[in-house]
Amino acid sequence: ETSQVQPRAAMGVFGVAVCALVGLGSSFQPGGAPRVEVAMQAKTRKELRARYPNAGKLSFVLTADAPPWGKEGDVLRVARGFALNYLVPRSLGVPASPEIIAEAEAKRAAAEAARAAELEAATELASKLIAMGKFTIKRKAEEGRIFGSVTPTDVIGVVSAAAGVDLDGTPVAFESDLNYLGDYTVKLTLDPEVKIDLILSLVQAD
Repeated sequence: ETSQVQPRAAMGVFGVAVCALVGLGSSFQPGGAPRVEVAMQAKTRKELRARYPNAGKLSFVLTADAPPWGKEGDVLRVARGFALNYLVPRSLGVPASPEIIAEAEAKRAAAEAARAAELEAATELASKLIAMGKFTIKRKAEEGRIFGSVTPTDVIGVVSAAAGVDLDGTPVAFESDLNYLGDYTVKLTLDPEVKIDLILSLVQAD
């Protein structure tokens, strides 16, 4: 009787194990990975993406112009790797915080105000110089051809003296060579956004 009972017990255990495996068969993938676990992981990732759409990104304030991404003071939303591997090593930006953003905005406002003041001053000077008409340089000449040359420094000296302003370093461009007596157009760049044409008259020196 004992020899009959043991096989039955063994078969009963094996049968239970087989039933358990059959019941979980739909939850297994080739290789032994449970399908239910994969589904849960996918659902978790989807929920995380929906809850944190900017995960993996950082807010950075540019501390210098960084074309084509932005100018100094701009607040960028950038990938963590780009920020840490590109912006930081090149000293182009720092992690944004309320204090840093406020500081950047104040600095930008001050720079914009200073720039506006420069542009206004250059515009006013341009109007003044144009209203003065011709500027004269005297040169000795023979049959209309002057001796020596007229340089940008000569032009700046004459205009500065006549207008009572210091224009040292102001770029000057000639439309043609100044070799003969007569009127010429010269271009002065008072500001990157303010360029004017002036009439320069070369006359016979006494």
